[in-house]
Amino acid sequence: MIVLAVVALAGLLLGPRLRLPSPAMMGPMLVSGVVTATGLASGFAPSGILRTLLFTMIGLDVGLRFTRRTLGDLRRILPAALACTLAISAGCAALAWLLSVLTHIPFGDTYLATTPGGINAVLATATSAHANLPLISSVQSLRLFEMAFLAPILIRLTTARAVRSGRRGSPSR
Repeated sequence: MIVLAVVALAGLLLGPRLRLPSPAMMGPMLVSGVVTATGLASGFAPSGILRTLLFTMIGLDVGLRFTRRTLGDLRRILPAALACTLAISAGCAALAWLLSVLTHIPFGDTYLATTPGGINAVLATATSAHANLPLISSVQSLRLFEMAFLAPILIRLTTARAVRSGRRGSPSR
């Protein structure tokens, strides 16, 4: 638990200094990755009451975001959201099946590793399913890093193109 606290605090202090996107999240993840990769610490996943508390906080964070307005918005976009969710889930299932066949890793583990969604929900599911947490958390963290670092670059590129073509900020008539 002490290692977890030190890594989190170091990441919170380092994230803004490195000008990371989402520094409060990416800083601790980066420090955690360095600590694990260098062998300074291994297997410092929370357990016992701390794990229960963390998963309770995750559940509350997700559940308390639903308001009447959110549910109304959800009802309006539900058909399109459901179709997109099914398509992405099918694509991830196909990728997971291929990885499972090629690597001989159980399909459940490869699916949880490749599935889209919040890393917190995926890890909670993996924990309750007694799945391969190191594999799943590594792939999910890599996906999160990739998106957190690539999204700003893609936004800048898209915005730069829009500015060059004169589309940005032009009043609609």
